[in-house]
Amino acid sequence: MDLTQWESLIRIGLAAVLGGAIGYERATLDKSAGLRTH
Repeated sequence: MDLTQWESLIRIGLAAVLGGAIGYERATLDKSAGLRTH
């Protein structure tokens, strides 16, 4: 599997956006992350 530099940046950016969305949802619902994520 040969990823170009742009594909890698897109994947990292997408992961950051999705992780941020999950974190934002957790913060607004006032829920902790839980033990499984630590």
